[in-house]
Amino acid sequence: MGREEQLRKMLLGDEVNVSVVATQPSWELQLLPIYIAPDMGLSNYRIALTTAEVQPKLSAVGSLDQLRALRVGVGEAWSSRRVLEIAGFAVYTEESAKPLVARLLAGKIDYFPRGLNEVFAEFDELRSVSPSLRVEQDILLKFPLPGYVFVSPAHPRLHKRLTAGLESMVRDGSLLRMLKRHYADVFKRARLCERRVFLLDNYNLLNPKPLQRKELWFDAFDPRSGVCKKTRKLS
Repeated sequence: MGREEQLRKMLLGDEVNVSVVATQPSWELQLLPIYIAPDMGLSNYRIALTTAEVQPKLSAVGSLDQLRALRVGVGEAWSSRRVLEIAGFAVYTEESAKPLVARLLAGKIDYFPRGLNEVFAEFDELRSVSPSLRVEQDILLKFPLPGYVFVSPAHPRLHKRLTAGLESMVRDGSLLRMLKRHYADVFKRARLCERRVFLLDNYNLLNPKPLQRKELWFDAFDPRSGVCKKTRKLS
């Protein structure tokens, strides 16, 4: 379902009354947001799909300017599009992920960033499409792209109950325990601690205050997360 169609159905609240999506101002203004990301911000970590032919180019990237010069694919209505455009990337768009993968395999874009919570599942599903498809092995893009819970304005009681439940899971640590258990294999495959990290800003956040609540966000580079053993200074 396209993002605009999803929003339309959410406003009605009949067929769809809850969605978890990367936040956008239009969603926050028209729906009932819950400023807790169920994945605790794993979507802030972006690892790309690429091809065997392009991987050497990406492995040679040593600066943000070099990365900007390569062709990046992104969905037309996705929140990440605006982040990359403002940061000066050479952005190429399609309506959804499927045509972006086709464009990637055709050599019309160089890489296609996906959330850490998405990239390996998508690769495992698509790897049979082409033997040249790869999960990029050296680079990590990191920028705030929280996937919040949104509830239809037709269901305020549901919004209240979900908010209370998620806040409780944050307080007692069960959300973090569930996240670490569910994504244990992803953390191993991602090799986050070995990647070159490029930080970007997201100027499209309507409400940046939730980012200040450290208990809401998973920090892979904090040794207490169990992913990276040493604190890492990001730049």
